Amino acid sequence: GQTYQLKAEQVAQAGDADQATQIAAESAAVYEAYLVDNPEDIEVKVQLAGLHASLGAMDKAEPIIRSVMDSDSVDVVVFTDFGFRLANAGQYELADELLSRAVVMTDSLDAEPLGYLAFVRIQKEDLAGASAVLEKQIALDPSNAEAWEYLGYVRRDLGDEPGALEAFQKAEAIPLELEQIALSQDPDKTWN
Repeated sequence: GQTYQLKAEQVAQAGDADQATQIAAESAAVYEAYLVDNPEDIEVKVQLAGLHASLGAMDKAEPIIRSVMDSDSVDVVVFTDFGFRLANAGQYELADELLSRAVVMTDSLDAEPLGYLAFVRIQKEDLAGASAVLEKQIALDPSNAEAWEYLGYVRRDLGDEPGALEAFQKAEAIPLELEQIALSQDPDKTWN
């Protein structure tokens, strides 16, 4: 299924949308056949729903998404990944639901779902919601220049010119080296 899905993405990038859709349908058929014998495989459900969403078949994707959301065995990584896939497919409402759940599951202590959620809310033009999420993300990682920059744009669009200027200045003040150091940290926060 994944092989067909990757091939469909490559064919779509090459510009042959019809062939990409046919290959993606083959991928969906493989996933669906597998799920008949393994109905509880969350990862394959995520793959299938993401595939349907990217093809614009939300009538097929949404029931799968809802079943995954209702499952007690889904961890934050699945919700984050699923939300990211749906955001890329332009399905911002469902992406918001999934990412919001991921944020709650991590007690707002994981910057990754917060970053994706901020992006989704910006796409939905929920600027007040995006601002709140970006502020949480910055509280967790004050050296995140991208989050500061996005906050600057959001504040600007909300009419807060002084707040926007402050956020842009903070983004520019973070040297690239500091960002690279932050990326090379181990999860226990020791420096490499």
